[in-house]
Amino acid sequence: MNDEAEDFYAILGVSPDASQKDIKEAYYRVMKACHPDVVSVAESVDEVEGSAEEVCVFVNDIYETLMDKEKREAYDAIAGFTGGAVNPFYDASYERNQVFVSEYDCIGCKNCTNVCPKTFEIEDDFGRARAMQQGVSTDELLQEAIDTCPVNCIHWVTAPQLALLETTMAKMERVDAWILMMGGGSGVDVFLEAATQWEKRQARIRARREGAKRGWMPWGVQEAATASAYSGASGASAATGGRAQEAAAATAASARRWRDFQRNRQRGAVGHLPESKN
Repeated sequence: MNDEAEDFYAILGVSPDASQKDIKEAYYRVMKACHPDVVSVAESVDEVEGSAEEVCVFVNDIYETLMDKEKREAYDAIAGFTGGAVNPFYDASYERNQVFVSEYDCIGCKNCTNVCPKTFEIEDDFGRARAMQQGVSTDELLQEAIDTCPVNCIHWVTAPQLALLETTMAKMERVDAWILMMGGGSGVDVFLEAATQWEKRQARIRARREGAKRGWMPWGVQEAATASAYSGASGASAATGGRAQEAAAATAASARRWRDFQRNRQRGAVGHLPESKN
């Protein structure tokens, strides 16, 4: 399992065109490694068990998504693994029913946490607000929280956009809120960064598909590149309606959990999973 991974496939250690059999085998390897007896670097028994449990919940989310054909197709489109998909930041087919805090603009005023304490929290490390849970506050309360923000750092976004934003925030450097209030650390556009990273992944996928068509890819890689997730003329996701919305919401929630795990690991609050012996 890759602690630094940014997508479901890399976390399990498989390629985006992995078969269900490959995914199932990788899933069982990781779940076996989640056992508290083999998790290292935690400071106490409770932290070991908490770290392992957190990872196992997240890996179960991944497994459920990738083993369901429609959910996997929706995830591939959201994450940028489908060559003909639409960038989520230009896709109007999803409802803007999720909230996201741009932590590069937040000054830690706590207005949102006072209005919607079930949704927003102030994180300990940098003193900024985060939307920790979705769907637990009414739209009216969420809009009130947005309206009371003095720096307009809270945004309505779609579930696919939220998944990409959470993933992007996990790897971007931040500064303390008080430094931002004094004029430092501003000028970062997490929306632009997330959209750009998606486009780069799409470009790699398209290049791989074109390479397979022209026959210059190594034997084995070419065959894999034209199978499974890369098949079809347009590459667009076949998941529609509620199934696509369900997959998008699950992907966004999983991205938040993985972001939390990565940050806790960097702080030394959780352990690392061992490399697979396979």
